[in-house]
Amino acid sequence: MSVNRVLWPTDFSDADHDALAVAGAFAKSWGADLIALHVIPDVAEEVYGEKSTEGKDRAAWALWKVSKEKAEAKLREIIEKTLPEFTRFRVLAAFGEPAGRIVEVVREERIGLVTMAARRDKTLLQEMLLGSVAYKVVRTVPCNVMLVK
Repeated sequence: MSVNRVLWPTDFSDADHDALAVAGAFAKSWGADLIALHVIPDVAEEVYGEKSTEGKDRAAWALWKVSKEKAEAKLREIIEKTLPEFTRFRVLAAFGEPAGRIVEVVREERIGLVTMAARRDKTLLQEMLLGSVAYKVVRTVPCNVMLVK
C-alpha cells in the first residue's frame, strides 16, 4: 500500500491524541505527509438556517477567521507535542459540517488514509438515529479509514 498523505481530523477531544500518534507512525513509516484538520461549524447556518456568505453575515465571517487562526495554532501545538521529531505536516481549518468537509478534504488533497478516533460519546440509540462523523466518513470517503479506540 502506497500512501502519500495521511489525514488526521480532530475536534480536539482527548481521544483524538491516540489517533494522531497512529497517523504519525504511519506517515513516518511511509514517508508520507500528515494533514491535520479541524472543522469549525457554520454558526450562521445553525442560527439562521442558511450558510454564511461574506456579504450577508460579516460577523460570522470575522468569527470564523479568528477561529481558523486559533484552530490552526492549536493543531500545530498538538502535533509538535505529540510528534516532536515529525516535520512533514500541514494544518487546515475548514468551515462547515464535519463529515462533509472531511470528505471534501480527502478528495481535494488526494488522501490515502484517514486516521480518526472512534468513540461512543452518544447512547446507542442516538448513534443509530443520528450517526456519527466517523461512520459517515467511513461510508463516504474513497480511501481507507483507520478508527482508533
